[in-house]
Amino acid sequence: SANLPARERYLIITNHARLASDNQKAIEYYQQLAKASPEDTEIQLALGGIYDSMGSFDQAREHYNNVLQRDPQSPDALLALGRMLTRSGDPQGGLKYLNTAYNLAVQNSNDRNKAAAQYGMGVAYDFLNKLDEALRSLQDSLTLRRKFGDERGGAASLNYIGVVQGEQGNSKAADKSFQEALNIQNKIGDKRGLGATLLDY
Repeated sequence: SANLPARERYLIITNHARLASDNQKAIEYYQQLAKASPEDTEIQLALGGIYDSMGSFDQAREHYNNVLQRDPQSPDALLALGRMLTRSGDPQGGLKYLNTAYNLAVQNSNDRNKAAAQYGMGVAYDFLNKLDEALRSLQDSLTLRRKFGDERGGAASLNYIGVVQGEQGNSKAADKSFQEALNIQNKIGDKRGLGATLLDY
């Protein structure tokens, strides 16, 4: 890797740090990359994602907003910011960005982004205790994910559908959704998803 350009070398080192769950080291490397390439939105998104995963939401928002300042229609930044705001306790604020991401996905005929936005909207509606709207958005995301063969994403939708059905008191439907999610996750070897579904179940 010594013959690679500096940016590529840093990315390799940074990815190794992230895989080793050394978030502080990854942040350090990405910050050096950001100084060298301040216009690179991929680096800003990566920094936002690391801070997001650590629960450092203010820092994550700063980097996501850096991307949106350069590209107000960045689907990755809109989706990430919408999900982050929901998790940090502002689901209404999250819906603003998720709705924008959804509308752009419809305009661009991008079913993957549309399904991701619908999933995020479903979670936000659940946080707002709008269970019927949550279930409808999650079921729409599941339909699309099945359409283009996203088994991992489909299982995630099924898992959250089970959560909402349980909150509605429909334990029979919830049981069916959780079991279907677990079957898919076992089949594709999605250990992280499997763990999340078992906890919710």
